[in-house]
Amino acid sequence: MPNATASRPPDVRAVGVALILVLLSLGALGILSAAASTPRVETIRLGSDLPFELLVDDDGALDAQTVLTLPSTQFSSHDGLLSQGYTRAVSWLRFNPPAPRPGGAPWWLVVAPPYLDRLTVFVPGANGYTRMETGDLLPASARPVRDRHFVLPMTPDSTQPMLIRLETTSVSLLSAYFTSPEAFVSQRASSSFLWGLYFGIACVTTLLCIGLGFIQRSRLMLAVSALGVAYLMVASTQGFTYVLLLPDRPLLAHHLTSISTLLTLAAHLWLLREALLTRQHFPRTDKVLLAGGALFVGAVTALLLGLYGQAMTVLMTLNALIHGLAVATALRLTCLKGVSAGTRAIAIAVSITSALAIVAALSVLAVVPVSLTLLHLWQYAMLGLMVAILLASVHELRMQQKRLDSLQAERLGAAEARRQHLEDRVKERTAALQHAHDQLERALRDERHAQFKQRQFLAMVSHEFRTPLSVISAATANLAQCASQDAEALTHRLAQINRATRRLTTLTDNCLADARLSAATLVIEQVPTDLAALLENAAELARLSSRQLVQVNIEPGLDTQCRCDHALVTIALSNVLDNAIKYAARSPIRARLTAARDNFILTVSDEGPGISPAEEASIFGRYERGSAVHNVSGSGLGLHVSREIMRAHGGDLCLVHTGGAGATFEFSLPRRPPGTQPRQLTS
Repeated sequence: MPNATASRPPDVRAVGVALILVLLSLGALGILSAAASTPRVETIRLGSDLPFELLVDDDGALDAQTVLTLPSTQFSSHDGLLSQGYTRAVSWLRFNPPAPRPGGAPWWLVVAPPYLDRLTVFVPGANGYTRMETGDLLPASARPVRDRHFVLPMTPDSTQPMLIRLETTSVSLLSAYFTSPEAFVSQRASSSFLWGLYFGIACVTTLLCIGLGFIQRSRLMLAVSALGVAYLMVASTQGFTYVLLLPDRPLLAHHLTSISTLLTLAAHLWLLREALLTRQHFPRTDKVLLAGGALFVGAVTALLLGLYGQAMTVLMTLNALIHGLAVATALRLTCLKGVSAGTRAIAIAVSITSALAIVAALSVLAVVPVSLTLLHLWQYAMLGLMVAILLASVHELRMQQKRLDSLQAERLGAAEARRQHLEDRVKERTAALQHAHDQLERALRDERHAQFKQRQFLAMVSHEFRTPLSVISAATANLAQCASQDAEALTHRLAQINRATRRLTTLTDNCLADARLSAATLVIEQVPTDLAALLENAAELARLSSRQLVQVNIEPGLDTQCRCDHALVTIALSNVLDNAIKYAARSPIRARLTAARDNFILTVSDEGPGISPAEEASIFGRYERGSAVHNVSGSGLGLHVSREIMRAHGGDLCLVHTGGAGATFEFSLPRRPPGTQPRQLTS
């Protein structure tokens, strides 16, 4: 059996716990970095602290002098963030700058987000307006202060209005504030450290997710890993890619922001497909999510055609609709039977993040007021979704590991049972082999005994044949030499020849009958036979050969007709009569034929030495003889052949206890009417 430990998958419990801790730390650092990014001292925010007027220049034909002279009725007042959605129109912001700092120290104007195409600021001063240009299409070396956001040092005249001209192909979203250089540097030092930790942990997290996804072959974990492209989007939208990686390739950094945004939206839809199990439970929704992801990836070509803004307007609208479908699908998934608790938790987290994604998409499209807190909340909700997925995945991995341990325990138990079964089978087989060995040993002993008996039989047969042949030979010689003998001597010589011949005939008949009875199949040649006549003939032959009295008694009125093998039955009767004649010492032999129910009963009795009870079971064996008759010649085959003949006819031959001297043998033979057809028996 292979080693169970070798087949165990890698223990991912520690990896999962570490990954969850990393994500929790990542979320905490994200919150701290967002808090550190928000200025708290010497900060004047545009909108909330400095209300501004907004003028939308659809064709971009206005200049700063014209905008400064337009009446306020041409503008719309704002006291929050600027959010115009995806538009090609130029936005003009007019506002009064803050009062001068003590000692005439400069203000630093910080403008975000850093992916705006072109940003032109007209700063009022004692000698008129100063034009300052920035944007992500300009190299980093052209910026007054090299920072991930647009930072413009200035000392504006607070008595004159200030202008900001915004032109971008991405979303028209603008957040600006005035701060001191000291406060900005302090805030940047802390936020840069936290952002560094954020992205470092993000890289580690993504690599761990990728490794965990490939180790477990989990499509869900691979989808979570693919969502790591969102970190690239965060780095691009926060300006880190522009400043740190591509400072001299602003156009490439500009397009990287757009591409990473599209890929993030597509990866999010892939995550929804895997988290909501749409392939298994909601195939139509799965097709919508698949088509949406393909559309987001294909929208990269809009950059080449200069239609990014128009494409994003359609795509963000579609994104809001798809996430609405995702919310409904997540709620349906939580109501399905047979869904695990982890899957339900993921579905709830998906519904929350999808709801926030809908609001974020609508705010980017300027359908609802934009809120930086809402955008940050959506970002952290995505982290929460990842945490929920990882928690559920680690829980599922633990359950799989428990099931694997249980399965391994079952396999070990089954292996132990199989081992025990094999041991039992080996024991049984060993016992069977031992039994077979014992049988073979017994068969070998029996064979050796049979061979010994056969040798004895051959020796006996040789002796038996030699004696009557010698008698015949001697009697014949005497007859030849003494041609004028008297009648009595001649009769005596002829009787000797007759007895010797009968002994040879009986011995030959017994050998042939034994061979016939030992054949694989025995056919009894049943012919109509008068059993009384057969008995009389056998008794007459016995009288002639021995001059001994053989009394035959047949029940009066008995129908002695039957069907039997005349030759075989004659041999059987002759054998028993010959034994009685040989062992009865010239005492009378009594043969009686009666009937009982369906059988003829024929008994042969003598007054010889009898047979001891200990030898009753052995005298019917082949070549077996009683211990008290060794002085009488014989083959030990007669009783065996006689019993086999009677059993072949459906009857039997047995020794009957009479309580006196001598021996009584009883034949039983079925009474078959003469019309009964012969039948074939197996010996």
